[in-house]
Amino acid sequence: MRLGEYLVKYDVLKKEELERALVIQDRRESFKPIGEILVDMELITIDTLIKFLEIQLKEKFKGYDE
Repeated sequence: MRLGEYLVKYDVLKKEELERALVIQDRRESFKPIGEILVDMELITIDTLIKFLEIQLKEKFKGYDE
């Protein structure tokens, strides 16, 4: 699952806010990660970004520590 999807799933972000951030990301000539855009837009804090990146990574690599 992508970062933005986690944020919407856990009601940290509204779907419309994520969609707005994705439009901004698509319009940029240089790639900027969605998390950075969301922080720039003041929709999430750095702490929230770190927390959900951690959740995302744990889910992605679930089972690797066995």
